[in-house]
Amino acid sequence: MKTFRIILALVLGGCAVAAAITVFGPLFQTHSQRSGELSTLKADNDRIERRIAELRRKQNEFDSNPEYVELTARKEGRVKAGETVFDFGDLAEGIQPQP
Repeated sequence: MKTFRIILALVLGGCAVAAAITVFGPLFQTHSQRSGELSTLKADNDRIERRIAELRRKQNEFDSNPEYVELTARKEGRVKAGETVFDFGDLAEGIQPQP
């Protein structure tokens, strides 16, 4: 009778462990996936926050520094009214400076 109780306890314990793995196994897998997604989202959020800070800095420069506005406009190919523009296109790329 004592052996039967031990065997019954082992079988019931094994069933309990199997049930726990069946129930909680997918939860652990989902948790692991969510942790990876969270890390990715945090990295994306940090990158976006840095980009926003850079854009705010540039906006502040546009608001407070007229020289920055002109420099940026010139880099974009803008000219002031009345200025003459000489566009050498691809010719300027092949010209080497003379010593």
